[in-house]
Amino acid sequence: MTGLIFAALLTVMVLFFILQLKKANNTMIIEIVKAKSWEKLFYARSQQEKINQFMADYKANPDSMSQKAARKKYDSMVKQLNTYKEDYQRYAAGQKLQFYDMIILFGYRICVMLKLDNESDLLRNVVRSCELSGHIELEKVVTKARKDGEQEKANKKKNSYIYAYYLIATLISYIYVGVAIALLVCIVLPGMGKSVKITAFIAVLSVALMGILGYLPLDELADRAKKRTEKIENEVPNVISKIALLHMSGMTIVNSLEHTAGSGDSLIYKELKLILGDMDKAASLDDALTRLQSRCENKYLDKLVTILLSSDVYGNQKLTEDLLALNAECWLEKKHSVRRYVTAVQAKMQVPTMLMLISILIMVIVPVMEGFM
Repeated sequence: MTGLIFAALLTVMVLFFILQLKKANNTMIIEIVKAKSWEKLFYARSQQEKINQFMADYKANPDSMSQKAARKKYDSMVKQLNTYKEDYQRYAAGQKLQFYDMIILFGYRICVMLKLDNESDLLRNVVRSCELSGHIELEKVVTKARKDGEQEKANKKKNSYIYAYYLIATLISYIYVGVAIALLVCIVLPGMGKSVKITAFIAVLSVALMGILGYLPLDELADRAKKRTEKIENEVPNVISKIALLHMSGMTIVNSLEHTAGSGDSLIYKELKLILGDMDKAASLDDALTRLQSRCENKYLDKLVTILLSSDVYGNQKLTEDLLALNAECWLEKKHSVRRYVTAVQAKMQVPTMLMLISILIMVIVPVMEGFM
């Protein structure tokens, strides 16, 4: 009887799945292809970063492994990189769409049924992670007011929303498929004489594994955005100090940005180089700084952009004073952040310290008690 119920549920799930696929439209397919091409491109960039890091580490410490092993690992990493690049080119050209890509269409349909839009906290959080991930393709689209008061957008639909929809749809589809696999397990394994415990364990494991596979891209993107925001937060005080000092020495804002960008290779300096690259392509300082503000979430960076844009419009009368005041405020906040971090670490270390103390007391007291006995 139980097997019949599971079979009926599985049949309903399959029919519902097929029905939703039939209701999918070409726009959804196009967005999946675009999102898959971006995903492969992001994987290729990440793999290239790993290769560069591996080469740098090996050059710094060539004794860490043999030359043959290093060469083998390097070739393996390059092979994976080339696979990502080939997949990206096929998806970008619209020449590759696998069956498992079509499964994601089901997730798209569920998102539409749930009316997942700008009012959804889940979608807004994923879009925010996309925009702060550092991928230019997912950069926040900046809108400008026209003379007639309308809003002019660079794209009809933001790339960040397309990719966020793709990630959420992937999670929903994987969980749904996991539940279907679990039902199939509950039908097949009892017929093979497996116990209820084994059947239940494998069924739950199937749902968990599919859920994890669907959630990993979301978690990876959120983690990347978080780490990137933390790096920028740590580096912003140094950048503001350099810009303030260079401007005090008599340089213009653009020259100050150029010298500051060339003084380092970390994340914030790369962002400043992107500003200069935008200006070399005939973009105004206003547009370049606004793009920087959209890519990097930091309140002191926002204040810096506001100060620079104000000076560009109203003049440089108070620019030096404003930069020095911002510099002092920024370093004061960094000092408080370090103190909060130290306090948090100390709080986390209390439990391990207590456990170590108890272990030492036991090691000392037990032999003493045995001596008395």
